[in-house]
Amino acid sequence: MHYCISDIHGLLDKYEKVLNYVKDKDTLYILGDVIDRGKDGLKILNDIEKRKNIIFIVGNHELFLYNYLKTLNNEFENKKVKAIWTMECNGGTVTKEQVDLLSNEEKLKIQRFLEDSYLIKRVEIKGTKYHLSHAYTLFYIKNDLKFRDTTNSEKRKVVWNSVFPRRSDPFGKTIDDTGEIYIFGHTPVQKVKDNAFDYKIIHGYKNAEFYDIDCGCAYGEDFSRLALFCLEDKSVIYF
Repeated sequence: MHYCISDIHGLLDKYEKVLNYVKDKDTLYILGDVIDRGKDGLKILNDIEKRKNIIFIVGNHELFLYNYLKTLNNEFENKKVKAIWTMECNGGTVTKEQVDLLSNEEKLKIQRFLEDSYLIKRVEIKGTKYHLSHAYTLFYIKNDLKFRDTTNSEKRKVVWNSVFPRRSDPFGKTIDDTGEIYIFGHTPVQKVKDNAFDYKIIHGYKNAEFYDIDCGCAYGEDFSRLALFCLEDKSVIYF
């Protein structure tokens, strides 16, 4: 079986519940944002790296981490990255403080892992084509796309743009109907629905079919969940 989860945000207990359910012969796609907010993001990221049945797709919080690591030798640029990453709304302080305690070798290992991960992953299951990413797409890319093979602008578009309205984009982005079903996270469904207690995934259309599977795990409340989405039958289990 093939499963997707997204936006764990350092909650190790939720991650471990998923691992107890997913079998070694299954494939688990993680659609980014395993770090920040919760305290165990780096621990989860390190565990992902060791597992052969997990395919990692980078989110905007890993992009913060990557940019922080890349600019460690440039004090001016590093200070800018740190200032945004550690804003309360981004929740990066807990991860940043742990990263600062790592050796240079350990920091480089994380950097290389992110570079080897995906920005966009395409999967076909029983004739159904899926487009997997953290938040959005690049319409001129028709195949899988590794994180290392993209420009800074492309990275930002895929992990930050959204089909949902925002103050900076009141109508949200559209997605092309390419015959694929888009699976992403990034935007908690509770925020979209303006209902803190409705954690069910969103199945919608914005020219093309999509599922938002970020069910507010980061909130860490009774109404938040980590959704495990099955690509074979589109069923969902909430942890």
